[in-house]
Parts: sequence; C-alpha cells; structure tokens
Amino acid sequence: MKTINIDKLHTLFLDNPESIIDIREKEAFSKEHIPGSKNIPYRLLKTRLNEIPKEENIYVICEKGGLSIGATTLLSLNGVSACCVSPGGVIHWKEKGFPISAS
Repeated sequence: MKTINIDKLHTLFLDNPESIIDIREKEAFSKEHIPGSKNIPYRLLKTRLNEIPKEENIYVICEKGGLSIGATTLLSLNGVSACCVSPGGVIHWKEKGFPISAS
C-alpha cells in the first residue's frame, strides 16, 4: 500500500485539493476539513465507489491516519489509484497550520 505524509500531501493539495477524500463521518467533516476535499464516510465507501475517479491519484485521509489504511486497501482492490495519508490524518494537518474549512 502506498502512503504519503502530511507535508507531501500539502504540496499536492495546492495543485489539486479535489484528489483528497476524507472518510470521516459527515458530522466530523462539517466541523473541519481540508478545503476542496470530498467527504465519503468510510462506512459508505463501498456503495459510493462510482464517485471516485479511477484515472486520478486519490489521497485518503481520516482523523488520525488509522482508518484510511482500510479505505485505501478497499479502493485499491477496486481499481482506484489510492494513497493512504499516514501518519496523522486531519489532526496532524491542523497541527501543521495548514488550511482548514468548516461547512
């Protein structure tokens, strides 16, 4: 499984924030998320695979980094070029002072 750290994700984010999928529940995403990221909760990922482009690199993020491992595996098994954001997740993103939005 491919992984990426928060600093590298931030560099990629500047060019293509839409490539980030936040797999936290809607409530957590609404409170704070990476601007431009798409919310598909982990529990709904299997049923919403059609919303994820297979021709792009996708970066999967969660709260701390652990849940994104399973999500990345699921996406990869379904033909998506997915990369797990680990360690850290959204918590680490905030600690670095990178941009955060609320819905």
